[in-house]
Amino acid sequence: MKNNAVRREDDERFRGRPPSRARRGSASPARGEGVPARACRGFGAQPHPGNAPRLVLVCGAAQLLLLAGVARLDARVETAAFLWLLGAASLAYAAALLLLARGAHGTRRQLAACLLIAVAGRIVLAGAAPIASDDVYRYLWDGRVQRHGVNPYAAAPADPALAELHTADTRRIDPTSAVLPAIYPPAAQLFLRAVTGIDESVAAIVAAVVACDLLVMLLLWRWLAACGCSPWWVLAYAWHPLPAVEGAAGGHVDLLGTLLVLAAAAALQARRTLSAALALAAAFSVKFLPLVLAPLLWRRVRVRDAAAAVALVLLLYLPFAGGGAGLPIGSLPQYAAQWRFNGPLFAWIEAGAGTAAAFALAVGAGLAA
Repeated sequence: MKNNAVRREDDERFRGRPPSRARRGSASPARGEGVPARACRGFGAQPHPGNAPRLVLVCGAAQLLLLAGVARLDARVETAAFLWLLGAASLAYAAALLLLARGAHGTRRQLAACLLIAVAGRIVLAGAAPIASDDVYRYLWDGRVQRHGVNPYAAAPADPALAELHTADTRRIDPTSAVLPAIYPPAAQLFLRAVTGIDESVAAIVAAVVACDLLVMLLLWRWLAACGCSPWWVLAYAWHPLPAVEGAAGGHVDLLGTLLVLAAAAALQARRTLSAALALAAAFSVKFLPLVLAPLLWRRVRVRDAAAAVALVLLLYLPFAGGGAGLPIGSLPQYAAQWRFNGPLFAWIEAGAGTAAAFALAVGAGLAA
């Protein structure tokens, strides 16, 4: 009887229903041992009767077909078709989230089928990579030159002295990027060196990035379960079109940074403050953007945790110091001066308030969100 009760409680939790014992008035987890109740509001919806979970599967199948269409395109040439298909896939994604918000949480087998759809979409896209960006060729170059003793922060792919290091793939680096040294931070560089040391190919980079992507799903699923939230909400990430396109179809190392940011958040929730600080520092060392999350650690981690995080960043940069690179920041100044995200909006703010103010406003908006 006890085993049956435990099994019933587990099934209720899986479907998003509060366990029976909790409904009878048992104490909720202490702060720090789970997410506060308001953090899961709307995430523990009652199971939806009828065919609603099957409608979620239909949304996933539609998205899979649309992503298969995306995989047949070169977005750099067929931009309009790419955006139409990606927009339609986003609508299927939004419809699935709406159904989940209304409680369309089904069985374990149905969730497993949904996750298999997510994996299938990534397999389809990975076979066509790269679709929308040439960055993966730069990744191959940065990993390759490190293994030949060249500092990527001190050398550009267009340097005639390094011509013999090129391969057929690295010669496809975009000319505007080829004249500049590396911009990617040190953890990304070490990641690329490790991957190219195993296999120097686009497929290897994509496979490594997709592995990070799948680990994000696994960690998010376990975190939801630990918080008492329905694991069906893992689809909010797994079915989002952008991680699939940027990861499987582009091989972007952002997915490694995403994994580390999520690890930092999970560790902070569990009050493992040192692990949280180190994970966020590692994420910053993959892509600079997670730096805007650092203020969220204020008064939540100890001073020695923050010091350890700073030490980790310095340690990761250490192998690239010297060797003609000076301060190992590569082409960061050039990118900061010339590249923009959400260009029209940024240009409008920059024209009125200046670059520094526009940047500060963007960071502040990110923190507020």
